[in-house]
Amino acid sequence: MRGNFRDEAGELERFLLADGIGVGYGARPASDGIDAVYFVAQENYPVEFLEVGYPVRLHHYGVVEDSGGAGQFRGGCGIIREYEIMAEDAMLAGRIDSVKNPPWGIDGGMSGGSGRAIVNPGTDRERVLAPLSDGNRLVRGDVLRMETGGAAPTAIPSTGQPTASSRTFWAATSAARQPSASTASSCPATRWTSRPPQRHARRARPPVVSIARSMSMSSLDSALSIAVDIGITFPDVSLLDRTTGQIWRAKTPSVPSDPSQAFLAGIRLALADAGAPASALGQVLHGTTVATNMILEGKGARTALVTTRGFRHVLEIGRQDIPRKANLYTWVKPERPVPASRIVEIDERVAADGDVLSPLDEASVFAAAEAIRAMDIEAVGICLLHAFANPAHERRAAEILRAELPGIAVTISTDVLPVVRKYERSLTTVLNATVMPGVTTYVGRLEQRLVDEKVSAPLLLMQSNGGVAGAAAIRQAPALTALSGPAAGVVGARAIAAACGIHDLITVDIGSTSADICLIKDGKIGLTQNGKVGEWPFPLPMVDMVTIGAGGGSIAAVEESTLTVGPRSAGARPGPAAYGHGGLEATVTDAHVVLGHLPSKLLGGRMGLDVAAARSVIETRVASPLDLSVEAAARGVLAIVDNHMVGTVRVVSVERGHDPRQFTLVPFGGAGPLHGCALAELLGISSVMIPPAPGILCADGLLAADLKAEFSRTLPKAGAIDVKAADAIFAELESQAEVWLTLEGVVEEKRGTHRVALLRYHGQGGEIAIAWEGTRAATEAAFAAEHRALYGFILDAAIELVTLRVEATGKTAEPLRTQLAASGAFAAYDHALVHFASGAQDVPLVDRAALGAGARFEGPVILTQLDTTTLVPGGWSGSVHESGAIILTRHDGAVQ
Repeated sequence: MRGNFRDEAGELERFLLADGIGVGYGARPASDGIDAVYFVAQENYPVEFLEVGYPVRLHHYGVVEDSGGAGQFRGGCGIIREYEIMAEDAMLAGRIDSVKNPPWGIDGGMSGGSGRAIVNPGTDRERVLAPLSDGNRLVRGDVLRMETGGAAPTAIPSTGQPTASSRTFWAATSAARQPSASTASSCPATRWTSRPPQRHARRARPPVVSIARSMSMSSLDSALSIAVDIGITFPDVSLLDRTTGQIWRAKTPSVPSDPSQAFLAGIRLALADAGAPASALGQVLHGTTVATNMILEGKGARTALVTTRGFRHVLEIGRQDIPRKANLYTWVKPERPVPASRIVEIDERVAADGDVLSPLDEASVFAAAEAIRAMDIEAVGICLLHAFANPAHERRAAEILRAELPGIAVTISTDVLPVVRKYERSLTTVLNATVMPGVTTYVGRLEQRLVDEKVSAPLLLMQSNGGVAGAAAIRQAPALTALSGPAAGVVGARAIAAACGIHDLITVDIGSTSADICLIKDGKIGLTQNGKVGEWPFPLPMVDMVTIGAGGGSIAAVEESTLTVGPRSAGARPGPAAYGHGGLEATVTDAHVVLGHLPSKLLGGRMGLDVAAARSVIETRVASPLDLSVEAAARGVLAIVDNHMVGTVRVVSVERGHDPRQFTLVPFGGAGPLHGCALAELLGISSVMIPPAPGILCADGLLAADLKAEFSRTLPKAGAIDVKAADAIFAELESQAEVWLTLEGVVEEKRGTHRVALLRYHGQGGEIAIAWEGTRAATEAAFAAEHRALYGFILDAAIELVTLRVEATGKTAEPLRTQLAASGAFAAYDHALVHFASGAQDVPLVDRAALGAGARFEGPVILTQLDTTTLVPGGWSGSVHESGAIILTRHDGAVQ
């Protein structure tokens, strides 16, 4: 579509809108077709962005009812989009498939639905457009309805009757409107919406704050602080005396059935080592995977979603793309966290600039409450169209639902993610609602356990953005804790590296199930809003890292004569066979045990390893099927997992314009230091830094984390940078940040704010975050430079400003670090037979705690400590920094 429209100044401007609308995909031999998809890696234009970027207004966006042909395995359903033209005039050109000849069924299946395009449907000006046409003139006020075709099914079953889908898609607007299951459509029901009524005056815009937080800043400077990071296998604990810098560390086995038990056990263990009472604690910090696990495992609360009428299927359609690496013919669209049958529509409409087009119909909200009450729901999310521009309707709807549905958790999108993109905001709101009851219960249990232990210190939890927040804030927006554990490790790695004078580093956090990889340039941890949690996009600000299924518990298996490692993991129970808990699968840890990389006991001697069990699983699961020796099979397992991680390191470095050879590699996590030198050799990196406590670095990172919050505003219309307008919005966001900092008790000298602009080239579907440079020319130049670094090119196209963000920080007191005493003699306490590719070798085992500042050594050597084991192969030398970190260097420093 192309045409002319008048901007706010009344000047005539041209526009060009090119968009592909997905279709239904045909049934497979043994499964239903896919609803509302386009092609591999081809995304649709985000719903709200159509109004932010173009002179159109959407009335309806959904899945076409019954457009997928019926059969034993039904065809996928097509999509409907209904636009109102807001331009002065426009010309439409397009191709509409499956108009004259609908997709035919296979082996007797019914035909799929036809596509069509109608201008001004249901009026005396209605006209149907030709399937392939150009020059269709449209004027302001015209309504264009586009319907894409459904797909064909496979055979009708032996009864001879078409079979509808087993999924239920009725519109859950009120209890009275719910049809019985027997009349459920094979595709989501479609509801036409009338043209919005005349505009109403815009209501005063209440401030949109990401989340509310309540916590005293003084607690961040308390003398005795404890941090507990709970992962899959071993919760990590660090107890710090901020006045002396002395630190005590502990690890304890996890309790998957009740993580709060391991939380308390770790605190007791560290306090016992320090000889301090629980009442002496001034601060308790915690990193948890509870929200992450609930999302990944689909074990959250049963949730409903409330949305604007006409947009019930935004979640179902998503971005209508098939993942880049997926097979077009076998990919199965993931089931949404909330199916369309639990999505309720209400009557209201806000424009992209925040003007109220239709006031909130409170009767429809009460009807929605009635429908939700009949669904056996535990949580409700509310995400209304363009609520980021004016959240008044969301807030009022929440008030009504909380009053009508006592005991049910209610969350609104503008409390979680107040920015443009309806699908991503809806999904984040739903995920937040899904984990809210579980996280709230968990946090309450932690607080009660602390009270029982006579701990009066506040509980602070890690967020995915690398900062901490109070328990009250996490109850409101628990999704902020998803992927927070890895973020704490990156914060800790940066702090240790800075103490060693290292500011360019690549961190590799290898735990029991995954490896999290992050690049830090000039000491700055990057944030992204393009992260994912499992199958789902997760646009909350988070530390920019990439995660793969490669860890100590990753399972090695031979399938069709091919050795694979991960992403399946043995987890905490039964875990690797070497742990003696009955594990029967070969894992990466078992491979290390077979090769002699690990001592006979871990956790300071509290946990023995079953070497025979490790050899047995490597022999039966890997070596015998491949006709290899046990040692060769174990080396093969490690080679595969190392190469998986190397590929991911290149994603965060080479693919983003960075040469990994110019960085220091920082491996941590329980398994990280076992792989550090091998990864560095594969990448051509000549320097590796091993933190003082690599296996507990996530806990140490909690101790170094600042308070953080983000405050964002999407502009009503994407367009050229207007510095005066941007400065006014930044001032509003900074005012919100100052209010938050004051509530947190952050003193003036510890406050910080940072301005960020999210820009794109005209027509692009995604933005790049750039530090605001203060002028249009400087900001555009910074955007172009970052675009070239990321993608290798720049465009001769207009640069548009989409969203502004202020990042607020309350700085914590830097942990006082004691300098390590000078070294005594370098001495081994034992030796181990290690199987290298060059042959078996007797390697010294050295207690890392016995190494003082300035100590130097040559590989091969194995360094042991409470939380991890470091393998230093031949060709590497090491030195101990006064901070306690070990710097490993390749002898020749050559790039391989």
